[in-house]
Amino acid sequence: MVSSSNFGYFDFHQGSDITPDLTSGGVTYHEDSPPPIVSMCAGEVDDVIDGPDSEMEQLGTGRSLQVRCDQHFAVPGWGPILIAYRHLGAIEAGLPEGARVEKGQLIGPMGASGHTSNVHLHLSVRRRDETGTHNVHPLRLFDPATMPHLLTAMADSEVWQLERNASDILFRIAVPHSMAQILAVGLAGPGYEKRYDFEHVSEMADDDRDQKNFIDGVELFAYPFNRGLVAYQRYLFDRADFPQPYPASPLAPTDDFYPMPKRGLLTTPAYVIDVRFSDLPPDYDPTQYTLTLTDVFGAGLRATALAHRSPDVHLAFAPIVEDAQDGEEFEDGEMTLTDGDLELVDNGSNGNQRLALHFENVRIPPGADVIDARVQFTADETHDEPTLLELYLDATPASAPLTTTNFDVSNRARADWATLDPGSQDRGRPRGRSRTHGVFRSRAE
Repeated sequence: MVSSSNFGYFDFHQGSDITPDLTSGGVTYHEDSPPPIVSMCAGEVDDVIDGPDSEMEQLGTGRSLQVRCDQHFAVPGWGPILIAYRHLGAIEAGLPEGARVEKGQLIGPMGASGHTSNVHLHLSVRRRDETGTHNVHPLRLFDPATMPHLLTAMADSEVWQLERNASDILFRIAVPHSMAQILAVGLAGPGYEKRYDFEHVSEMADDDRDQKNFIDGVELFAYPFNRGLVAYQRYLFDRADFPQPYPASPLAPTDDFYPMPKRGLLTTPAYVIDVRFSDLPPDYDPTQYTLTLTDVFGAGLRATALAHRSPDVHLAFAPIVEDAQDGEEFEDGEMTLTDGDLELVDNGSNGNQRLALHFENVRIPPGADVIDARVQFTADETHDEPTLLELYLDATPASAPLTTTNFDVSNRARADWATLDPGSQDRGRPRGRSRTHGVFRSRAE
């Protein structure tokens, strides 16, 4: 699957484009020999657009067929799933409106009918209610667990604060190519909340949906993207075509020009957008504002906007996502890496225990200074008894992965974590600036 490479498309251009270049069942397909398109579900033909090629070439969608699936959306009130297959080369006989379709039934070959110059399938997912038909992000239909090479729930991202002014702030967001299915981006803080929901805009904005400032106070700049080319390379190839409002455009004024450097996720086929939030309160403190990314699978990430005005301010996320990234050491030294949660610190019959969190692939550029480092826990149970926590850092430059070897936590060299003021409003997120600065600098270099 690839996303549109056109500037100004923010809402998955009402579908996903699937190219013909693939091998399946020992057969290799390409533009001159495109693959067959089969129905993704059992249902009924809901709409058919077909006719002579001369007529189909006048239509944006080209030759297309829409199936109303027997299966309904999991979202209450959304009704049956509608799947449209567009730009078909032909439609199989016996598929008029109202005809029964079985899952896997041939619909027709991939084609280039309509307003397109390339052979591809434009796959659209829709829903219908009493107000009309609405676009739905097509990747809602897929389970990321079944295709991790293409789709994974959001667990990583890089965010740079490019610019901060009296009433606005500009970010650059890069997400891995397999996590490009962003549903919404927002900023919230004291007296302020703005959110750009791509699916909502696609539903409500009609022909205005691709305006970069459709939502008041939010300005989006989407960069060309596909899963076959590194973001930095794509930037080098296409930068001359970037319109002036884009922060990475060479046409931008010197003080407002933010090119894409060759670092971090930009050296991968990442999806990159710049977003400017405006109309912020006077004298706003960026450290009190949270940037939120959400994907179509319900996963997401949050980052606090740093107060430094610099294109090199970089926020790195490192969520704990694997069992082996956290561990518990019981009083007798036994280690476990597979518990579903972490007991802080009383673990019943196992006594007071030691815990370890191992953060992997924290993308910090070589030579970077760590301005701020935080760890935040989410509680899955509540108790009223007080708990005393002693926090330490692994003092080694490259911390070894956790193992089930007895006393694996307590045998590690430790460095003190900066003490948090008990009266601070930032409880639960102690900072480790000075110590992590030294540790991270040695790793990065």
